[in-house]
Amino acid sequence: LAALRKRFWILKGRSAVKRVLRRCVVCRTENARCLNQIMAPLPKNRLVETHAFDNVGIDFAGPLYVKEGRTISKIYICLFTCMATRAIHLEPTSDMTTQSFLAAFRRFISRRGKPSVNIQTGGQIYPRFVQRR
Repeated sequence: LAALRKRFWILKGRSAVKRVLRRCVVCRTENARCLNQIMAPLPKNRLVETHAFDNVGIDFAGPLYVKEGRTISKIYICLFTCMATRAIHLEPTSDMTTQSFLAAFRRFISRRGKPSVNIQTGGQIYPRFVQRR
């Protein structure tokens, strides 16, 4: 605006310059402000120092299609997430039944030890007694 006013006097020059700058894509990206995302407070079990996989979140992923020879079969992944360290432990299962979940849970316990707290992180397929231990 100052450079224009040295040579010309434009009526309503300030609003004209603002209008041009608002439409300029390069100016909008260079002058853009970063948004600050408001984070929710962490759950209490994420703040307590514990051993790895003492507090565990459980979820399923899939189906994934696996080719064995000429046949294609479905598999699911039982996902165990440590709430303190965010480490994950994956156990493959053949389906999403209670029996296959219990087999995956037993394999998890034999490898990582028995967790003190289990948290279901979605879905309605999990057995009821997982919370009871």
